[in-house]
Amino acid sequence: MNHEPKVREMERANVNRWFPSSPLGPMFDAGDGRMLPIPADAGEPWRAEAYARIDKFLVESRPPPQWAMVGIILAFTGGLLALQPLVGFSGGQIGVIVMAGLTLWHGHDIYLLWQYRRDLRALRARIAASLALRSPLPAELGARFRQTNPWRTALHIWVFSLIALAIAAQHFVAPDQVTGATMAVALLAVGVAWLLYFAARRVDRSQQR
Repeated sequence: MNHEPKVREMERANVNRWFPSSPLGPMFDAGDGRMLPIPADAGEPWRAEAYARIDKFLVESRPPPQWAMVGIILAFTGGLLALQPLVGFSGGQIGVIVMAGLTLWHGHDIYLLWQYRRDLRALRARIAASLALRSPLPAELGARFRQTNPWRTALHIWVFSLIALAIAAQHFVAPDQVTGATMAVALLAVGVAWLLYFAARRVDRSQQR
């Protein structure tokens, strides 16, 4: 299933919250407590730049086709087995090396996500720096126009926790230890993630009105 449109929608909604509207005109939420007024025509170029970074991240983080992933794993494992008589690897050592390779694969995805978040933070800081000469709204007034989505935050925490747990289980839980109760809990966790997603999406749409 292609999740890119959903991820793009969520990330764009996060960027849109940088530019809340107010009776005083367009604003920019610097993310450090300041709410800065911006020129009416300045928001769209910055928003477009952030959107471009989102699209770039989605392209870079696309997983290879499933057949390619399976082929790479089989070729890597087959190569280790072919070298086994030469290097003297045991079956257990080969399994550890394969697991280490899979961990590095996941690590690359985590690095891409970290790099993407870093670039967005840098863009937000650069926009705030370019508006530094503008007087921020008083904190009490700015808080009225600051847009947040606690459901989105809860969704991110929940999903990343599930991913970390799944990666750990992949390496430390044997297949024969996975019971029916474990699968039921996993399905329940996925259901909770979907509930958080729909709640977050409802908030996003209400903020765009």
